[in-house]
Formats: sequence, structure tokens, C-alpha cells
Amino acid sequence: MIYTDADWYVVNKPTNISTHGAWEGDLALVEWLELHFSERLHVCSRLDKGTSGVLPFARSSTASGEAQRVHEEESAEKRYLFVSTFDARSSGRGGTWTDESTIEEKTARTRFELIGSRGEFFFYEARLARGRTHQVRIHAARGGVPLLGDEDYGGSPFPRLMLHCAEVRWPRRGGGEPHLWMASKPESFRAIESGVSRTEAALACARDRRPEFLKQVTSAFRILHRGEAPFVRVEGEVAVDLFAPARSSDPDGDEAPYLCVWWYGNALAKSGADEKVRNDALESLAHAWGARGVIIRNVNKDAHRRGLVSDLELIGDAPPAEFEVRESGLRFVVTLSERQHVGLFLDQRDNRARLAKVASGARVANLFSYSCSFSTVAARAACEVVFSVDAAESALTLGKRNFDLNGLTASRRGKFIAEDVRVFLDRQARKVAKDGPSAKFDIIVCDPPTFSSTRAKGVFHVAQEWSTLVDGCARLLASGGTAFFSTNHRAGEEEVYFDALRARFAAVSRLSAPLDFPGTKRDATHVKLFQCRGT
Repeated sequence: MIYTDADWYVVNKPTNISTHGAWEGDLALVEWLELHFSERLHVCSRLDKGTSGVLPFARSSTASGEAQRVHEEESAEKRYLFVSTFDARSSGRGGTWTDESTIEEKTARTRFELIGSRGEFFFYEARLARGRTHQVRIHAARGGVPLLGDEDYGGSPFPRLMLHCAEVRWPRRGGGEPHLWMASKPESFRAIESGVSRTEAALACARDRRPEFLKQVTSAFRILHRGEAPFVRVEGEVAVDLFAPARSSDPDGDEAPYLCVWWYGNALAKSGADEKVRNDALESLAHAWGARGVIIRNVNKDAHRRGLVSDLELIGDAPPAEFEVRESGLRFVVTLSERQHVGLFLDQRDNRARLAKVASGARVANLFSYSCSFSTVAARAACEVVFSVDAAESALTLGKRNFDLNGLTASRRGKFIAEDVRVFLDRQARKVAKDGPSAKFDIIVCDPPTFSSTRAKGVFHVAQEWSTLVDGCARLLASGGTAFFSTNHRAGEEEVYFDALRARFAAVSRLSAPLDFPGTKRDATHVKLFQCRGT
């Protein structure tokens, strides 16, 4: 956060997130701030999805109207920084120039200055008063210096659009010295200026995508998603999560974190140059995030038969067998070494926040509940009751510990049922037929594994069972109720899952993945998330 008062709420926007959502369920920056910080903001200025830096929002309709006047009068001044692989001097323009060419038949004026260079990279400053759509990008390309990472306008490929709004001078109501809102230079800019390798620059770009204010919500998040940094032979086969133990004496304080590396499919030969590249990159990540240790979990391709993780490797200090992390005022038990799963699915953070908004007084069913994180959220939000259903008693035992940890056991809102979900759905359907709508649920959470097996029902494959799960949940959801569905079945077609939901519910919305799980050209949908409304 850069600045707040009664009128303005100014943030340092990270790259790779839009200013506002493009569809219902798209969690762009303005929606994210409302979901996690309960800030209902008015969009009064925009930055492209790839652009980082100063972004003001209005906190009232009056301030929004004032922002419109500021734009029309062009009384603000914005200073951008960008990187290009082209030297403006080679085109005869010199080190400074102004472009006043129109954009979509609208007036636009941008002043440019070359402010430095390092190797193949050239650093520029752009100043403008009122920005048109893609103004800096279009004018820079017309000036022969397309932005690095801006392939739409002729720029060289790069992991991010190298454009950053560094400063905004904003007039104060009633006159006087204007506001000066500044955003520090991103890691990627500093990395290029220092002359690091392409791998180091890619890791810096990944850091740019994680906003600092994410730490205000949680001490556990993904710092490198699959495909973000191709520092191994098989691109997209590594992901890194950060887990910072929460201090028991400080509700918002954390200890130095540990990094948990997911190495998929045993893609790396554990010897020679490849291993050195890996370890150098991981040590660089650990240094950048202040981590005391890195644990590498080699993930099997055939997780159903061989287990999710076959062996572990360690760099630096070993993490405790178990420790607590914080999320939205709650504590959860996690382990990086003792179980196949860590204990908290980070890609469900936004859905847990959505559940918290609607769970008060509700009857909730949390299917495939695992460590009962959704149930913990529902109980803290004062639901009427939440049923945690999982075939593994050990998972429910962990869920009960999370209830104890957050002082929720005495509420008696939690019901823990060790049963195959399919058996539970059938039994509850008979109960609804007997007792009527009062036996239905106001909220259902259904986050099934891709593969599993139980004694009662045998092997479970989400692609084969999805329609059955959807039908069973639809029969148990109260009229107007809410159901959250998700699957991380990477091989499954999103449209197939969506169509099955649309056939059984009154309305279905696709939900975007969390900020720290950015889609890439190779992996656009790490997890498929849906929100449904009962008929």
C-alpha cells in the first residue's frame, strides 16, 4: 500500500494482474482488495495487466467524480519507467523526444528520455498527463523503442512487460502542494540494471508478480509457479511455495520462511550441470525471500500407485516436522516433510475468503475436506454447522487440530465424518427425501482429488466421477445456495467440467486462480475453479 485517506486508496500494483475483472468471477485487483480487505473501491485510473506501479482508487463517488475532472483537465502528471532492447539514438531521435500522435483518434502526448543502458538493454522514462489505452507502449513503438516483453508492439520476448508507473503527482482538493505517490522500482528492473543472467531476471519477474500486500493476508503462498522460470531443461516442471512459521506471540508476525519445491515428474537428472543450475537458482530464490532452508519434494508422475512424493532433498536448515502458518486471522498446521500433502492448499485461498463472506448461519458441507481448512473458515464465520467429509480419518484428525488451534472446538459447529464422499452423498439424498428441504445444505464445497482409492468405493478418478459428484451436490444444495467446485486435473478439458455444472445449476461462474498462481502460455489453468448457485 502506498497511501490512503478518506478519498484515495493507492497501491503499488504488481505485474500480471488486471485493474478490474473482465468477467463475473474474475478476481482482478479491485475485486481482490474487496475480497480480502473489504475495500469497496471505485476505479478511477487503469494500468495494463502487465504494467506495475502506482495505481490510485477512489474511496467514494465524490472522489471518483474528482478523478474524472483531473483526467479531463490533465492536471496530474505520471512518470513511467520502461526497458527496451532498442537505442533511440540509432533512429536519429536523440536522447529526448515528444510524441503527440493521436491514439484511436484521441489526443495523446508523451515525453520520452533515455536515462541509461546496460549491455543490450536501454532504460527510458516517459511522462504524460492523461493516459490513453496503451499510450506509452504505442508511442514508444512509434519512436523505434518498443518495450521489452511487449510482443504485441514489436518488443523482444521477456517474462513480463517491462513498464512501471514510478510516480504520480495528483492535485489536492482545494489547491496546495499536490500528492506525490511513488512506487519503488521492481525487482526485474534492478536485476537487469545489475547485469544478471536471463535466469536471474526471470526469477526477479516472478517476484514482481507477488504483491507485498499478499503478506498481510497470509504467511504461505506460491513464489514460483510452473512455467514461470525456465531454468531447467523441461520448462514448467517446477513450482516453489513459501511457508513462514507464524509467531505465537504476534497474530500478524512471521519467522524466517522455508521454501517447499515441487519437482514434477522427476524431470531433472540429479547430477552434473543440470543439478548445479537447479541449486544455484534455488539458492538465489532463498536469498531473495530470506528463507532459512529449502526442501525439495520430487513428485511422481504416477502418484496414485507410487505416492505423491517419493523422496526429499534439503538445502540449508531443515524445517520443523510441523509448524503453524497464518491466513486471514486463522492458524493452520502444515508439514513440509512428514506427509504426502503439506496440509493447506494454497490455490484455494481466495475460495476460503469467499466462503467466509457467506457462511454465517449456513449449513455447510465440506466434501473431500482433507485438513478441514474450509470447515475452519466456516466455523469461525459462525455457520450453523459444517460437515467435514473425508475417507481418511488421519485427515479429519488434522482438521480437528485446526479447530482446536483456532479455539473453535467448543462451538460444536464442526461435524467430522470419515466416509467416502459418494457414500455420504447417497445417504444425505435419502435423508432429504425423508425429511425434506431442511436437510439440504446452504453451501457445499467440493474439491476432489484427481485420483484416490477407498475401501468402500474403490478407485476414484475425477474425470469419471465428476458428473456423479455434480448431480449429488445439486440434489443436496438448497434453493439459492452456493456451491464451490474445483479440480486440478491438468489433463481434463475445462469446458467439460463447466458444462456438467451448467446442466445442473441455475448459474455457474468461472473463478480466476489466485494472484500467486499466474497462468502461462503453457499452463493457462493450474486449477479449475467454479462457483454455482442452486436452482
